[in-house]
Amino acid sequence: MEHEAKLLRDAQHLEEVLNIPPGERWEKGSVEWRNAEKLVNESEFQQTLSQLEGLVTARIFELSRMNVAGTGYKMRQHLSHALKSRSKAIENALERYNAAAAALGRRQLKWKEVVDCTFLAEFDLLKDAREDVRDKPWAIPANRELATAFFKYARAEETLPRLHNEIKSLVTWMKEETEYLKGMELYYRPHYPQLCHQIHIHRLQRGRFFDLHHMRLNNIKQLPGFNPQHCTFFQPGRGLKRPLVPGGEVGACNDEGLVGEDNGGEDSGESEGDEEECEAYEAAETVLGILTGI
Repeated sequence: MEHEAKLLRDAQHLEEVLNIPPGERWEKGSVEWRNAEKLVNESEFQQTLSQLEGLVTARIFELSRMNVAGTGYKMRQHLSHALKSRSKAIENALERYNAAAAALGRRQLKWKEVVDCTFLAEFDLLKDAREDVRDKPWAIPANRELATAFFKYARAEETLPRLHNEIKSLVTWMKEETEYLKGMELYYRPHYPQLCHQIHIHRLQRGRFFDLHHMRLNNIKQLPGFNPQHCTFFQPGRGLKRPLVPGGEVGACNDEGLVGEDNGGEDSGESEGDEEECEAYEAAETVLGILTGI
């Protein structure tokens, strides 16, 4: 009885605030009643929408955090538990949202539509926000994609010097790595054919993608608008010179192998006075024993 009396007093106070005469009280089905009911339903809809948006946005950030490099095991476990509890909260919020949307005749959402949102750009519930933003320029997907493409194009010129340096470094490294390993094969072939075979396998493994890299670099040069003056960045330069033989002897090397190899390097390796060469042979024997399982 007390609760009913309180509700009656609240209704009378509201009628006084709205200047409603006692004989013109709103009845269910009247125009005023329907307008007030619509206002209440819209308010409830906006509240459920805000809750759902907040939960889904938090889930998106947690998913992105799990894929960040350097995230430790404990943090991943913590995020995994948070996502499980978040999923239950999203499911409850989705039920309230669909109930409020049904009262207003709005489109209802499915669970798959919500959980499939992995980027904020895919989350378009803002079209049902308090202010209709569907006609805003930034709300049109085509405009957003155009703006993204424009800024990428505007920054492309700034990245060219860095890309040129990286391309030249890559081409130089591929050339010198191949020459160096070929030189090592020729050096160890007379006395250590098994080690030479392992070096050959290692060279094939390291260089199995070199042809693919060269093909893609050549495809870049065939692109429309490519400046022929930039071809110099696709040629190998002079990198860090490494000794082609363990004793520090440096020789020139072409695609067929070592050219101008100093045969005195092997003779000095056989001499008893060259301690450095003996240490190199001992290291080679150790590596050979590991590779052959001795």
